[in-house]
Amino acid sequence: MARRQEQFMGLTIHHSADRLVVEFPARVDRHNASAVLNGLMRLLNIPLGRDCCEVVLDLRDTMFMDETGPRVLAAVRRGAEPLHLQVLYRTSDARTRHIARAAGLTPAAEPSRFDRTMATR
Repeated sequence: MARRQEQFMGLTIHHSADRLVVEFPARVDRHNASAVLNGLMRLLNIPLGRDCCEVVLDLRDTMFMDETGPRVLAAVRRGAEPLHLQVLYRTSDARTRHIARAAGLTPAAEPSRFDRTMATR
């Protein structure tokens, strides 16, 4: 399965045939939340291919600084529903996990491949 990595409106995207993984910025707050949301919504409206059914929000390196984080996540979930895309999340932080679950997101099954977080240790 071929994977592509690219930048789109400040977001790092990993695209494969069946899944789109979007890495969030390190901080999401009221100053950049609208730009993050706009980038995600524009990304969702690009035809992803008929086999792409999942969007995974990679929140492992993200801190939500205020109430805008849950709003961004919930808006992405609502925007993906009419497109028949399931929005999942990855995180290693309990607080971020709580925020993602409160926004109605489902945790992504972790791949059995080498995890990039282990490479920094």
